[in-house]
Amino acid sequence: MASVRIRGSNIEGIYTYTDQETEKTAEAILYNVTVNPNNRSVFAFTDSRFTDSRSDIVPSESPEPGEDKHDDEDPQDGEKLDLPDTVDENEEGARDDHKVYDESGTQVYRMYMNKGTIEFGGSYTGDSKFILPIMDLKQKVSAQPVNMKQAGPISGSQKLDAGYYYVKIEALGGWELSWNRTFE
Repeated sequence: MASVRIRGSNIEGIYTYTDQETEKTAEAILYNVTVNPNNRSVFAFTDSRFTDSRSDIVPSESPEPGEDKHDDEDPQDGEKLDLPDTVDENEEGARDDHKVYDESGTQVYRMYMNKGTIEFGGSYTGDSKFILPIMDLKQKVSAQPVNMKQAGPISGSQKLDAGYYYVKIEALGGWELSWNRTFE
């Protein structure tokens, strides 16, 4: 199984394979990718990292696990997506739920929440991960009510203060999800 994800200006590739009846994973990341606007091919990148569960393949120049060569990222929140950090309250439907991002296994919805609890329910049929962080408009993670490592029912809830939030869904595989709000 293989997947490719674009996160900001980085490209991540994950490949899962079987080696002597043992499941292995290889991951490659290209940092700060520049794309040729004429044919949309990769033009340049500033750094790369390759890891594999087989230690004989990992290059000696790879960063140590957890080491991050990019100071502009908050390790807790990951790389920020190109999302607005303000909402025009005068815009019609500003407080309605809107899908604002959908690429490579990641979807983001902007929502308005009155003070209360949001509950998530559904099902996940993928064979890897399903992660659902809730972020403020600056993309700082406020909570992560769902973090699944395999298929199954989705269930989680979180108390939130009044305000706008992003609900980020990261999944490799099929899923169905709904949410309900209970206000205080």
